[in-house]
Amino acid sequence: MKSLIKRACFARAKNVRRATFLFSPLVLLVYSGIASAVSPVSVPGAGTLGNQLRQESVLAPKAPVNAPLVLPEEGTARRSLSGDNHTTVSVKQVVFTGNPPGLKGLSETDLQRELAVDLNRPQTFAGLEAMAQKITALYRHHGLLVARAVLPPQTLKDGVLTIRIIPGRYDSAHISNTSSVSTSVAQRLVSTTTPRGDVVTRKQLEREALLLGEIPGVNAQVAMK
Repeated sequence: MKSLIKRACFARAKNVRRATFLFSPLVLLVYSGIASAVSPVSVPGAGTLGNQLRQESVLAPKAPVNAPLVLPEEGTARRSLSGDNHTTVSVKQVVFTGNPPGLKGLSETDLQRELAVDLNRPQTFAGLEAMAQKITALYRHHGLLVARAVLPPQTLKDGVLTIRIIPGRYDSAHISNTSSVSTSVAQRLVSTTTPRGDVVTRKQLEREALLLGEIPGVNAQVAMK
């Protein structure tokens, strides 16, 4: 006699928009004063004057401006960035969104500490994805089975990277019951142990399977989809 319970989880990421500002470099020109000491005045020759005019007509080269890195929506444009090993950005700060405070004991400090070694060094798009994957692995290690960290569409300016946390929450439960136990009884137990909207955790699912398995005549299996 077996009772199979399938849980569906939902995790939708919302677009994250950030107000960004581009500050142009401030150029300071310092002119030295000319001493008013009395000295003979020399009149430049035609050749010397011509050289001076030519030199003054040559404009100083402009300092290169690094264009901000744009992460587009998921699709062909973003996939093409995965193979780009030339475009880099130095991440100075990471901002996390979508993460409930203290989710399963992981604080903002824990997340920042995980990525500390990746800051202030050139990162390709693949490197940025690897940073998000490290946060995903951290949550999975703490029992959040379907949690993941993603890079939302954004324009990286001033070295600020946004990573969105999608915890993964219970949606609906489907019970396939061939045992002598009433389906409504199993449904009430499932609704109590893994309520809709709760973050999916290994601990909750293990407890749910244990409680169902203690019912005489029930061999419970819990699956996620």
